[in-house]
Amino acid sequence: MSIFKTGLASAVAIGCCLSMVACDLDTVPQAIYIIGSVKPDDSCKVKAQGGASAEFLGKGTLDLSVGVRYQAYLMTSNKFPSSESLTGFQPPDARLDSSTVSIQAAEITYRLDAALLAQESVVSTLAELGIPPSTRITMNVPAAATIVANTSLPVVLDLIPNNMGLVFRSIPQIAEGQVIEVVAEVILTGFRSDDKAIKTAPWEFAIYLCNNCMVNHVFSESVAKQPFTWPGLEEPLDPTKDMGAFCVPGQDIPMTNAWCGAQYGPDSGKQDLCRLNRCLGKATDTLECEADPKVLPAPAKPPE
Repeated sequence: MSIFKTGLASAVAIGCCLSMVACDLDTVPQAIYIIGSVKPDDSCKVKAQGGASAEFLGKGTLDLSVGVRYQAYLMTSNKFPSSESLTGFQPPDARLDSSTVSIQAAEITYRLDAALLAQESVVSTLAELGIPPSTRITMNVPAAATIVANTSLPVVLDLIPNNMGLVFRSIPQIAEGQVIEVVAEVILTGFRSDDKAIKTAPWEFAIYLCNNCMVNHVFSESVAKQPFTWPGLEEPLDPTKDMGAFCVPGQDIPMTNAWCGAQYGPDSGKQDLCRLNRCLGKATDTLECEADPKVLPAPAKPPE
């Protein structure tokens, strides 16, 4: 088929779905799609539309000695033509254009190495969270954004939510110092304003999981453990300057070891030796601590 005929077929298919004629949006060329994962600015924000200055991440890193959550800003484009451009008529009132898309959730599939599922710690953590052991684990996470026709908007979601982070933290090879790559396949789902269901094409993003690779040990361990009250300090460390300029702990941007003491040392008011040692890079057998909370999936939606 020629390029002209293919393009014509695409236009007819999309036009069909913008009219009152019923059709399946999964079978037409994608009019809504994920452009990429945008790097947030120094204030941990991403501008709507992105702009020419938007910086996209080619991969992600999550230090499981620090955190278990990876948050992403997925710039998503809505290329459905507006009703006005199709009909030539101005909108009669304040109703949303039928091509406006409301994102409601993300379906994320993680691809795991089969060798990881041979680890008892991984299988038991999956069982505790009610997740079946499989080399392809799929789960749904909340997402919310309203994208009008011919615009783009960042959709903020946990690409690795807490419960999956707990699963990855149970992988013994990571505690031993290996870097494990996990590929997340993302499909955004939602509805157009005319109630037609939509979903994006699958978009993939690699996240590297590590043990203490995002912690810079710039302070001595004694100072890091007590960054505000260590006797040798002339003045307490400044949380806004001495901890690091990260957005989510352990994700992509390095932090200093003083953050560990601020969170889990004597100065924190909630001292936890296991978490403190883990954050300081001393955990080599396991990254799990007894006090780690177990995050369970939300209850399934009851049948209507």
